[in-house]
Amino acid sequence: MIESNLSRALCEFVEGVTKDFRLETKNGELKAPQIVEGYLPPKRSNNDEDFPFIVVRFEDSKSELGQTAVSMSIVIGCYTQAMDGYLYCLSVYEAIRRALCEMPFQTLDERYQLAFPIECKNTGDHAWPYWQLEMTTNWVLTTPQMFDF
Repeated sequence: MIESNLSRALCEFVEGVTKDFRLETKNGELKAPQIVEGYLPPKRSNNDEDFPFIVVRFEDSKSELGQTAVSMSIVIGCYTQAMDGYLYCLSVYEAIRRALCEMPFQTLDERYQLAFPIECKNTGDHAWPYWQLEMTTNWVLTTPQMFDF
């Protein structure tokens, strides 16, 4: 439940940060990015557009005595015909990073402690006009102790 609750809390946080962004869609409209937990749905036959999107995804976790560390990915996807489309993704990334760093005590939902560094990676080759960046966040929290009775 630690990982799934963190994923939900991070989705809500990212949605709050990006709700005022207006990014281009394939049909020329401007809209806030949709927030998706896990993975984008399979391609649909009704041609609904996924872009712009932000996917919040669990990557891995490690529990040790007293502490659990969790790694979460945030994948940012934008659509634009512009050749500098990665900058659209980068501006979303910067807003999320800034908001994470400004959280009181770098704590999400009063229990998930942000562990630095926050990383961002360009996904390399792009299927123009679709652009993506992937950021990685790491979180630490106290793990309940097991007792022998």
